[in-house]
Amino acid sequence: MTWDGKSIMKYISANGNRQFINSFVHEDKSGKIWVFSNRSVRTFNGSEFTVIPHKTLLINYKSGLNMPDRTFAFLDKNGLNIQNGRAQHFQLKIDPSLLNNDPGFFYLDENKDVWISNASGIYFIDHSGKITTYLSNISSSQVIKDFKGNMWFTTNNGIYMLPKNEERLYIVDQSNGLSSNLIKSVIKDNKNRFWLGVDEGNINIIDPSDLSVNKVSLPDKKKYNIIKQLSLDTANEAIYFASEYGLGRISNIYASNRKIDYLREATNSMFVIKSFSVAKDKSLALALSSGVVIVPYKDDKYEFSSLYFKQGTDFFNNRAYCVFFDKSQNLWFSNINGLSELSNGSLYSYFEKSSLLTRRINDIKELSNDTLVLATDGYGLIFIKNRKVIKVITQRDGLADNICKNFL
Repeated sequence: MTWDGKSIMKYISANGNRQFINSFVHEDKSGKIWVFSNRSVRTFNGSEFTVIPHKTLLINYKSGLNMPDRTFAFLDKNGLNIQNGRAQHFQLKIDPSLLNNDPGFFYLDENKDVWISNASGIYFIDHSGKITTYLSNISSSQVIKDFKGNMWFTTNNGIYMLPKNEERLYIVDQSNGLSSNLIKSVIKDNKNRFWLGVDEGNINIIDPSDLSVNKVSLPDKKKYNIIKQLSLDTANEAIYFASEYGLGRISNIYASNRKIDYLREATNSMFVIKSFSVAKDKSLALALSSGVVIVPYKDDKYEFSSLYFKQGTDFFNNRAYCVFFDKSQNLWFSNINGLSELSNGSLYSYFEKSSLLTRRINDIKELSNDTLVLATDGYGLIFIKNRKVIKVITQRDGLADNICKNFL
């Protein structure tokens, strides 16, 4: 039918095998009207339709799509085609099983990636031919994209929405190749890969571009059973890791010849690590059950001796919980007394100035404006700037819990 603003004109085909029923109407760049069906292709000259030769035909009327540039995209039995006026180009081969299984409406994005709905679900086929399945075994009839970039699917089980790429939630677990589902620590390197500290002496590396998993297996499964902390040394392309009873360093993290060194005490004494932090000069601060120690970096030996630490210089006794080097390389630490800061060799005891800072602190991070944020064990988040508490956030302010373990 056509509507000229005043009246409706109905067109009926005299050929019983080439009816207009279940046809798709397209207007090309020149303004010519085309009618496509799974039996014929016609053009309209303003008064009548003419059957024209065709290379291939649509699967059904749902298999056509008018594109924003006024080209016509359609699916035939072999795959995706693009027609521009009379010129027709085959774009992408598609598995026949997807096209023969009661296909519904499809969507073609700006990258020429195809979304197909059919009786078995939703299928995303990128321009290289790689297939990703969504809503497996749920009969689907249509797929569209909204103006925000979200994908919407209609099915016999309701309507589903798939958020745009940057807002999607992906679950990666043992079925994807992880060593374990017990993840105790995570950090991102400068190649956008995620390093995960898991159990049984394993560190997993995930590439989010394809969710591939690379594994680093530590030989001492007992000592490094659970990797509870990871830290990135950007300048030296290294990852530091710690368990309850040991600390190590992985060098050359972007190369194939990665090297692992394990920190040892010179007399082989055991040390219990609560937290660690790496300074710019690669020295280490360790929060131990015996206190806070500062281990200088040595090129030849990755070890320290507990016999040569000096109280108030590179050792601060009393059970410690957390250590942190800020951007200015001041060392902040929390022990049973509370919070302290070591700056240029001088110790500033915050717990002597504020009763709030006598509480246990589990983690410390620095914001871009030089504000320190403390994760406390029962008192929420504490913000410090210029040696003063400037803000406290607790459950009363909407925090889920006043016990804060760590920051990501």
